[in-house]
Amino acid sequence: MGFFVQDLHRQIEQLYSQTHEKTKQILYRGQGISKIEFEKVKQSQGGLWAFNNFLSTSTDRDVSLAFAESVESDPDLIGILFQMEIDPFVSSTVFGSLNGTAYYSEENEILFSMHTVFRIGEIVQINDQLWQVNLALTNDNDEQLKSLTDYVRAEFANDFKHHQLGMLLRRIDKLDQAEEFFKGILESTVVKSLEEIADLHAQLGGIKHSQEDSLEALAHFQSALNIREKVLKPTDLALAKTYSSIGSTYCLMANYTSALAYHEKALKIREEVLPPIHSDLGIAYTNLGVVHHRIGDYQTALSYSEKALDIKEKTLPLNHPSLAITYHNIGRLHELMKDHFMALAYYEKTLMIEEKSLPPTHSSLGTTYSNIGAVYLTLENYSDALLYFEKALNNYQNSLLPNHPNLAATYNNMGTLYKSMKNYSTALLHHDKALEIQLTSLPSNHPTFAKTFFYIGEVYYSMENYSTALLYYAKAFEIQAKSLPSSHPNFALFFDKIKLVRRTLGFREETITCVE
Repeated sequence: MGFFVQDLHRQIEQLYSQTHEKTKQILYRGQGISKIEFEKVKQSQGGLWAFNNFLSTSTDRDVSLAFAESVESDPDLIGILFQMEIDPFVSSTVFGSLNGTAYYSEENEILFSMHTVFRIGEIVQINDQLWQVNLALTNDNDEQLKSLTDYVRAEFANDFKHHQLGMLLRRIDKLDQAEEFFKGILESTVVKSLEEIADLHAQLGGIKHSQEDSLEALAHFQSALNIREKVLKPTDLALAKTYSSIGSTYCLMANYTSALAYHEKALKIREEVLPPIHSDLGIAYTNLGVVHHRIGDYQTALSYSEKALDIKEKTLPLNHPSLAITYHNIGRLHELMKDHFMALAYYEKTLMIEEKSLPPTHSSLGTTYSNIGAVYLTLENYSDALLYFEKALNNYQNSLLPNHPNLAATYNNMGTLYKSMKNYSTALLHHDKALEIQLTSLPSNHPTFAKTFFYIGEVYYSMENYSTALLYYAKAFEIQAKSLPSSHPNFALFFDKIKLVRRTLGFREETITCVE
């Protein structure tokens, strides 16, 4: 399609040069958008809106209003009348009048080239299903737009420019298309350098990591590492990135000793090569924080996460998704350390960025909804907890594979919520769904199983079915003892629960032993 896109763009440029207006104009566009997308627009008031297509507008408000009103029969859509203020002196965006050229000449059409960017102004409700959104064409020197554009351009810089489309597909969670893209290049007969082959394996490893296919991810990352260790200097940043990727995969596999070793290798290179304030150092600190979080060393994890946040706040645009990741990690640590209001504050910061910078179906939004729901559950605000868990479940069902562990985690959260509401049968139903997913997606000794067995034990304990509760607590403790260090906070929790139930059932205290 490239030829046709370029040809149309050049025609618009020609129209622009021939008929360029020298005065401000008000233009209109009417269309329907989904309710989810409209919520994102309202939350982005004052921010930027990019039309990633050739943008058809009209000088006639009534024509555009008719298009906006035409969606009223569809309950899933909101009709939007865009009112656009165009100042030709503040932007180099090209557009042209199609009077005498357009097929529908009565529409008084003005056509813009692709990627026109506006700032979102006032949003006014016209009726239940119809809104007016005021937009202003963005100044070429807009600081927010320039900062974001420069950062994204640098972020997607790659020695292999033809890989950038796949990198972008990965970033917006189009993982199947990204995999198809990179596999196509890797399997093509075009001659490739060793470093390009390494990059392709690294990209495919990243996709498989996001899909939580840890074994295939590790195989791709190892292929990349085998090449890079042969052709690169020991302090090359590409090596650090590969060590980091392998460390994150080992973390996914609950092999925390190996994860720490690889993340520390990555950090050593980055600290030696990079200035103290560099975004890659922020990534290294984030990764180490995640591993220490998983092994239950929350204070060390918080220290690394705060180091990462300090760097990211100094080097990234305020709405960058990477900042949201660090806010999320810090929020989770505060939640585990029982500072629930601080946790909620960080989760809300996370959500504010994600809703502005990610597609509505991006799975990171599901994770944040789930975390906010978990805090509300702890605070015994059950109605809000259920609302956010249902948002998380809906997001995951539209963005993840049916056996993805995040779906299992959400079912577990909902099970715990229903247990707190004393609806035990529904609680068990949700925990069973979680267990069913985990059995198809995780190794049998993964510590996540311990959580699920513990949650099921908690339901049976609340039902005063102590013998069944003891069975599940023992299963949880056995997996915990094999997969995590004895210093992990859950270790003592599970052991104490077993002692409590055994005492309730009349077992003698001295018969209690720890699983080796």
